[in-house]
Amino acid sequence: MKLCLFFSVLSSAFFLLLTSAPLAAAARHEHHRADKGVGHSSSSSSTSHINVKMEGGGEVKTRWTELHAAAVDTALLTIKEERPELTVVKVVQGSMVTMDYRLDRVRVFYNEDTGLVTATPRVG
Repeated sequence: MKLCLFFSVLSSAFFLLLTSAPLAAAARHEHHRADKGVGHSSSSSSTSHINVKMEGGGEVKTRWTELHAAAVDTALLTIKEERPELTVVKVVQGSMVTMDYRLDRVRVFYNEDTGLVTATPRVG
């Protein structure tokens, strides 16, 4: 009985490994493209971000590079002021989070000891 349960768990883990590897590779590729500047606006560094074209012809900000190393509460307020329709979530650096990509959410990762943002906040 225990041996059957062991092989059942092992086969489930192997299946998850095989099915999630391509997704993780695609996510790493997209993150790498973003860090290389693909899709970046060519404006000044203080407004460096990725813009997404909207149907009406306007653009919306999806990344806040200027908030990296800023105070977490300042970052939350800035994002909420610029994009009030987004859900902005404060997350302690190193915490486990879901891997879903949501266009209505920004996670702001921060160091709990210093209260500073540790990664560029972005939609997702």
